[in-house]
Amino acid sequence: MGLNVWEVFADYAGVEFKSDVKKAIKASLYGTVNGLTAKGACVDLAKVIGDGPATKLVHHAVYKALREASKARLDWFLQEKKLVDAVGQEFELGPHVRGNTHRQQTYSAFANEEQSYEMAVLAPVFQYAKLSERTDRPVWVMGWLHDGLFIHCEPQFRDHHVKQIRRLIKVTSADLLGAEMDVDIDLPKSPLTPTQISTLRSLYASNPVKHEDFDFSALIPETA
Repeated sequence: MGLNVWEVFADYAGVEFKSDVKKAIKASLYGTVNGLTAKGACVDLAKVIGDGPATKLVHHAVYKALREASKARLDWFLQEKKLVDAVGQEFELGPHVRGNTHRQQTYSAFANEEQSYEMAVLAPVFQYAKLSERTDRPVWVMGWLHDGLFIHCEPQFRDHHVKQIRRLIKVTSADLLGAEMDVDIDLPKSPLTPTQISTLRSLYASNPVKHEDFDFSALIPETA
């Protein structure tokens, strides 16, 4: 719809949208996903946007829906005592001991599950990049952030690659999650200079790690 969700939340709370406001809202929303109550989500948020706006925001319909979904998910796991992530790893609820409560174990398992799906949704981009090396329009994955990545390509092929990556992620997310995910694209403020491109190519050529060496399963222990 062309809307920035963080701007929408800031507008709903009645505060000016700024970087620190976005960061605070984002933290409160993610905290809500991971089990924070409305009161708990207000604590740090209020330090940035004020008590009144924070209280209003955490009672937004989206926050309410997330609290309900989070509680339902928690109740489900406490009942089933086991979940399986995107790559088939099982997480079982261990014994309830001091400093290792079922609630702590549960949200730790949920965090691992979330990261596994973030990686699984983006994994096809690596295969796409690998295959592109055989064409006249290669694209390289330059950095990995669990829920996002940096790519590099020739400027004239940028739109082509972005379109293909968007398609891959929509298909993969629909298969894994039952809903299509779109991609937020942040473009560089200015294109790379020929010298910068040459430097990147030289670094890539001298790097012993190639796309062929990328093993998705090797990332799995990192989620722990």
